[in-house]
Amino acid sequence: MVLLLSAVTSLGACATVDYSKSVPALLAQKSVDARPEISRVLSDALDGRTVSLSADILTEDSRLIIEPKPEGMDPFGNPASGRLMGRPDHFTLKTVDNQCALFHEKSGEYYPLYGVTCKPV
Repeated sequence: MVLLLSAVTSLGACATVDYSKSVPALLAQKSVDARPEISRVLSDALDGRTVSLSADILTEDSRLIIEPKPEGMDPFGNPASGRLMGRPDHFTLKTVDNQCALFHEKSGEYYPLYGVTCKPV
């Protein structure tokens, strides 16, 4: 049974999706259920960096802005320089052919979200 499930999952991952026809979307399910997958994809897109996600992520707005990682912290947990350096990363939740993906504006790449259901805005 596990082998069959792996084979079916692999086939879905190999299918190519034409993201040029994608449209902005919102999550169609509770964001709490989708957060682990969104977190995994964001970590992949941001070179392994972990991010904190709000409980209502991508349920009211298809855009997601991730602030840059602080360079150094003072003893109180604040950025050492008093401000964050660098530019935030902008992502948009998009859908095409029943496939949800996060579009990273900086890189122009689409990151598929598996097991996540979204609806066009």
